[in-house]
Amino acid sequence: MTGIKENTEDEKDREDNTPGTRESSWKRVTTRDMFCRLFADRELSQGSLRFTIHSDGMMTGTVDGLVLSGNWTWEDGYFCRRAHLAEEDLGTDCEIIESDGHRMRYFPSKGEGKARIVS
Repeated sequence: MTGIKENTEDEKDREDNTPGTRESSWKRVTTRDMFCRLFADRELSQGSLRFTIHSDGMMTGTVDGLVLSGNWTWEDGYFCRRAHLAEEDLGTDCEIIESDGHRMRYFPSKGEGKARIVS
């Protein structure tokens, strides 16, 4: 979710910031169905960021008390979202998504951006 203020991550979470890391616990999510099974319709959070990615293609949440809203699609192996934070248009971004079984690690800008982890 680029455009959203970064929160401090655990040292362990910063060890490898590259998609497809050699850590065996992180696996790339490759389909919309797989993404929905793992993450849709449940709250994800890190620090002041709390959001839900709904299986119907909508997103809702808050960041520092401001309303986060948007929609999402799955395109060519990427989670693509268009979001707004209060009145600010955060634009569109396609992200690589990985899972370690319960947490989601996402890499903005089709894997070129810094990873963020939510659970």
